[in-house]
Amino acid sequence: MTKFPWRISKGALIGGLLLATACLFLTFVLTKGMAHPGGGDPAGTSMAQGFMSLALALHCSLLAALVLTAALGGAMPVAGRAAILLLAPAAFVAIYMAFDLLTRRSLSPGLWAMTIPGAAPTLIVAYCLWALIPPLRTRVSARAAGFGLLGALGLVCAAIIPMEAMRNHANAVFAARVAALEARLAAMPDDAHLPQWMPFWESGVYRVEEAALAKILSLPSLQRDAEAMLERDALPLGDLRLFHLDPTPALCQSARASLSRRAEALALKPGEKPDFDRIADEFFGASDAIRWLVGFACASDGQSLAWETLGRSYGASDIQVSDLVEARDPKNLGSNLYNDRSKCRC
Repeated sequence: MTKFPWRISKGALIGGLLLATACLFLTFVLTKGMAHPGGGDPAGTSMAQGFMSLALALHCSLLAALVLTAALGGAMPVAGRAAILLLAPAAFVAIYMAFDLLTRRSLSPGLWAMTIPGAAPTLIVAYCLWALIPPLRTRVSARAAGFGLLGALGLVCAAIIPMEAMRNHANAVFAARVAALEARLAAMPDDAHLPQWMPFWESGVYRVEEAALAKILSLPSLQRDAEAMLERDALPLGDLRLFHLDPTPALCQSARASLSRRAEALALKPGEKPDFDRIADEFFGASDAIRWLVGFACASDGQSLAWETLGRSYGASDIQVSDLVEARDPKNLGSNLYNDRSKCRC
């Protein structure tokens, strides 16, 4: 058993335990936030990332305080103290780099980057607690703690290097895809119909989507094409509002019929496990469509109730279905007509 020349002060032990608890709590909160970032629109996403950056700064500050407390007041061997004082700053850098990778989770390495902000703080806390708590040191030797915990921490920090290489490759592939999309977009004939523009509108590339939307909004056949796509359930429901369509009786009838068919098609089958995330995009698109229709005096109570029932069967919360409930309030019927009297033909 390794002998250490000094005793652990009570203050260092209590302070270390409090800091370790706070660090582990923040590790859990941050990893959960990185896995499920808030904000569905650009403004909400930017705000969520801002809060995450502040939380990361606090997290790293608490981890640094814990490391100093354990290094100065704990029973660390000289080599372990030097290693943790070198590895902790490297871990902080790796955590921030991983957070940057997670802002674009759709690109490689994707959610694998979460292993760094999840594992690195945990390993730091574990080694600091080993240095501060005497019973842990009697059961785990300095060699095992150093090679096991600090060795693993070094590997976790080093993992950011191949992850950055993966991201650079993914960025190159993405850039090539964008260039190909823009070339195809430029070659599109001006008389192309809405279905031909939809792959560009749904490409997931902001520049391409904005250019495609401008073309779509200028289509002479937009209204007719949209109604035909609704009859085939081929038009994303959320696009009713975005395409600035005229809420004519024909469009109202086509949209309501499509909403009803799609809700019926998504109904849970016997024995199927509810998973709201599986239908979330379709659900919120339907909610937007129903609000838009109701706002232009296209009563959709049956469709609203059908989608609310569907959402609740998949586990939707009261907040998630609130827009559908409000859509059945008579005061909301035709509310948009006060703001856009050019569309009073419905």
